[in-house]
Amino acid sequence: MIYFIVFILLLFCTLDFGQNKNKVLDKIVYFLLFLILTLVVGLRFKVGGDSLAYQEYFSGYPNLAQLKHFDFKSAEYRPLWYILNAVIKSIDDSFTFFQLVQSFFVNGVIFWFIKKYCKFKYTAILFYFLLEYTYFNMEILRESFPICIFLLSIPFLIKRKWVIYYLFCIVAIYFHLSAIITLIIPFLYRKMKVWYIIALITVVWVPFILINPYEVFRLLQFTPDFANKVGTYTSLNINVYGVLMQIIAILPVTAIKLIRQKSKLPPHIFENIITAYIIIGIFTPVVGGFARFLNYLAIIAIIYIVDTIVLLKAYKKYFPKKYLLAYAFVLLLFSFQTYYYVRNTSRYMKGTRFYNLYLPYYSVFNPVTDHQREILYFKEMGMYY
Repeated sequence: MIYFIVFILLLFCTLDFGQNKNKVLDKIVYFLLFLILTLVVGLRFKVGGDSLAYQEYFSGYPNLAQLKHFDFKSAEYRPLWYILNAVIKSIDDSFTFFQLVQSFFVNGVIFWFIKKYCKFKYTAILFYFLLEYTYFNMEILRESFPICIFLLSIPFLIKRKWVIYYLFCIVAIYFHLSAIITLIIPFLYRKMKVWYIIALITVVWVPFILINPYEVFRLLQFTPDFANKVGTYTSLNINVYGVLMQIIAILPVTAIKLIRQKSKLPPHIFENIITAYIIIGIFTPVVGGFARFLNYLAIIAIIYIVDTIVLLKAYKKYFPKKYLLAYAFVLLLFSFQTYYYVRNTSRYMKGTRFYNLYLPYYSVFNPVTDHQREILYFKEMGMYY
């Protein structure tokens, strides 16, 4: 019920405040939306999937006093993750406080980023809520920090201030190794034409279909830590169904970029960086785990999609077919996301669907442990329960 209330609020704001008629009221409403979305996830009680595992691990993390004796070399995670948790535990040794810190930082950065770069911020927040909100705040808690650090670096990427940009990248990598993709993104920052996409798909898909991706990375002699991570991700089984789902996931952004180019709309501030999203996306159907890198560009993709479809709407009398086609691809995006949440998970827990990780919602003011949710999550992850 709480998700539906938030959705209605966001939908109302999208329709009523989209034109920023009253700047003071607009700022108040935008801040209240940030507060609501932040507190919903910050004050949850055992809601989400990975959140359950992180809550179990939290008590075992060192505090500041113990940190000087902590063995970072043999630790499972990156150093800044333990340092962050140690600082938080030194203030309040409760997972609820950690959730609040995480949600304020993540949603604070995302709301700032959307306000800074999106002309239609309420629509972008609505898209964020429907596409990434539960994932960023209830699943990838560790990775959400470097993702937001990367978003903070975008102004320096756009201005080509490489020293500052790469300092942000290094900090992000010390939170989560997947942030290594941020080192490569500037090299993918370019214009793109249809022939380039076709050529890239051919060059990428054929070798990776014929060769084990792990062997490619092993021959490049990356660090053992990175090679092991690649081995884990690329060992994921990729079947025809999985390939199809990954193609559907990246198709809307690719199609909307091409529609924008064909309509000769003014270049978007993220016109070139969206190329990086598409190039990384081309790898995802053939390299297991590569989809994770798309997390870093997800908010940028949302802004690009929102700005494009709204602009096409304004020019729909000139581009009626392209306008309808763009909306069709947005509908495909939301259809894919709907399937993601409603898919059957009965093989892990009888009578459940994936959304049972988030429903029913319980807060710290009503701390109910949903055992069905815990069984579903831990069995899905192959853990003992």
